[in-house]
Amino acid sequence: MFGGGFEILNRNDEIPQLKIAYDLTFKEERAVEGVLRYSAIENNETQVTEAFSTDGMLLEYDLTVLEDDKKFFPPYHAAPVIREETAEKYPELTAALGKLTGALSDDAMRELNYNVDVLKQNPRDVAAEFLAAAGLNP
Repeated sequence: MFGGGFEILNRNDEIPQLKIAYDLTFKEERAVEGVLRYSAIENNETQVTEAFSTDGMLLEYDLTVLEDDKKFFPPYHAAPVIREETAEKYPELTAALGKLTGALSDDAMRELNYNVDVLKQNPRDVAAEFLAAAGLNP
């Protein structure tokens, strides 16, 4: 049974097309929102759900992210964005943001999100610890 958000279940470019691309069928498809998706899997109410590969809850529930070898879902990579006038006024900011390029893998981001979402650590502290460990201190 698949449990996911209303949008993924009903948008034609989501589950309906995913089932075609991967020749999938589910016994049932159920709308399950937010973190309830994870408890539904934990309680065996569903067996498959949608998730961001950087979601910390994947670690909490020891879930496996399936490889999208057909590239059905487009990648959603984070990128720093800055106003041109701000970059001109503070060129050191552009250089600092550039140091983040390639510094965050999905695994690293999943761990950081786990620290905040599950372990309830302060996001500022988690970010500062990551930057220090990566040698990116200001």
